[in-house]
Amino acid sequence: MAALSVRSPQHEPYAHRYVGQVIRLASGLLNAGAAYASGGSVYFRGRGVAGRAGVDEAEAAALAAEYGGRPGDPAKADPLDVAVWQAGEPGHPSWDSPWGQGRPGWHAECAAMALSVFGASMDVHAGGADLRFPHHAYHAAMAEAFTGVRPYARACLHVGTVTVDGVKMAKSAGNLVLVRDLLASSPAPAVRLMILDRRWAGSWDYAPALLSAAAGYSLSTLSW
Repeated sequence: MAALSVRSPQHEPYAHRYVGQVIRLASGLLNAGAAYASGGSVYFRGRGVAGRAGVDEAEAAALAAEYGGRPGDPAKADPLDVAVWQAGEPGHPSWDSPWGQGRPGWHAECAAMALSVFGASMDVHAGGADLRFPHHAYHAAMAEAFTGVRPYARACLHVGTVTVDGVKMAKSAGNLVLVRDLLASSPAPAVRLMILDRRWAGSWDYAPALLSAAAGYSLSTLSW
């Protein structure tokens, strides 16, 4: 990011430093009736979250399974409930909690970090379009249930995903194109121009020709 002349953020929270805040979040959701304890885990009542996000139940169940939401977990009262605190499992890190050894749920750790850093609400909640549901939807729902403040975010910006040959770029797909590799053969302004020269909400397909075209512009006329 420094090589691309991108300014560092003021806050860079790490989830393992906010375990205590996740435990407080789980306790607050339990007290509010928005969560329940079962089998050493604490689950957020997720019925209605998908509808608010404009996702039907079938799609929500499929996305929950894709993103590790465990819709078939027998400890849940509802398939679309999600873990605020996940009971400990072999091979996973764990911490002490009132419900036994365990670890933060994915959506809960982000909600706890954001609430700790920014407070009860924010102006802009941004991230990749692939995180719109379930991650951002549950993150916001947990924060609202915990604080009582609505809306959690006054604007949501979901940035288009990047694909390679039509397949979403992801570590699991083995098709990552790393910025450090692009910088080994192309100047930073060209890499930045390739990324920025499009509508932010639209998905796009990476190809080396795009970088070559960006490098061909008269970079001396651009302000970086």
